[in-house]
Amino acid sequence: MQKNLMNKKLVTLKQENKEAQADWTIIQQYLVDLNLNDKGEQEKSSILQGQQHQDAESVARAEIATAQEEGLLQNELPLQEDPVELHPQHPQNSFDESSTHNSIPQF
Repeated sequence: MQKNLMNKKLVTLKQENKEAQADWTIIQQYLVDLNLNDKGEQEKSSILQGQQHQDAESVARAEIATAQEEGLLQNELPLQEDPVELHPQHPQNSFDESSTHNSIPQF
């Protein structure tokens, strides 16, 4: 009778062992999949960070190029002078100076 009882216990333990191994296999596969997904996400994140870095560099290069172009344009354009300097205006009298000196009696 004890032998029968021991055999039943052995069968039960073997069944539990098989179930535990099946659970362990499922857990291992889940961890492998999770690890692969995490690596994929890390790669995506790394790629996105690389693209963001490249975008930032492109923006910086564009800003530098724009500043350089503006500097070149300023160097190419002639200096703009005030209109007063371009066309100096002398106050014009309605009288000719020579005629004014001649007509005024000098003492």
